[in-house]
Amino acid sequence: EEFWIYPAVAAFVIMVVFLFLFKDDPKRAVTEEDVAKAAGTEELV
Repeated sequence: EEFWIYPAVAAFVIMVVFLFLFKDDPKRAVTEEDVAKAAGTEELV
């Protein structure tokens, strides 16, 4: 089975959540590194 889909979906959800959380506050903009860290953490689960 294609288990890679789960971390990919999780990373996408995290990215969307970050965008909604920080879109109104440019000073707290999320960097690609932060997203990569979040995605990496999910992949280890």
